[in-house]
Amino acid sequence: MEQHNTSSIKRYFFDCEFRDTDETGFQIEFISLGIVSEAGDELYCIDAAFKPESVDDAWLHDHVIRKLPSKEQWRSMDEIRAALMNFFEPAFEQEFWAKNGCYDHYILCRVFGGMGRFRDIMKAEKGTERITFRDTNEVRRQRPNISLPMQPEREKHIAINDARYEREIYNILTNSDE
Repeated sequence: MEQHNTSSIKRYFFDCEFRDTDETGFQIEFISLGIVSEAGDELYCIDAAFKPESVDDAWLHDHVIRKLPSKEQWRSMDEIRAALMNFFEPAFEQEFWAKNGCYDHYILCRVFGGMGRFRDIMKAEKGTERITFRDTNEVRRQRPNISLPMQPEREKHIAINDARYEREIYNILTNSDE
């Protein structure tokens, strides 16, 4: 078995773009994932299986689809999984932070086949014993008096930009002397 540096904690800030595919809200379609490590390394993936021409939601077109890069940059799910595994560093604990991240956490796990499979892969490949999903609103609520920069509207709903922004907010809130 490969040896891993498992004495550390690694934090990742991420965002996913997706669409609801039925009225019940129990079916979603993955569009993109942006992830930024605590150290500032970045990965941006768009699912090549996503078919924007099948979307009839004007809001999604205006706020997400028109901001996606050219299809030449989109990746298959196998390529996305491999890129994420190359991106993640070995650590005893991995924290994944997202704002209002319930769907984001679900999507990240689904990329690997579900929560149990994600945990098994992270343990085998990265020596991870603990995976924690966190919401950046936690630190916002703990530090309500700190003034935070606004994310420019043109940058919103681009998964990598949203991930960068959440990392910035986390750093401001956790490094403040308020």
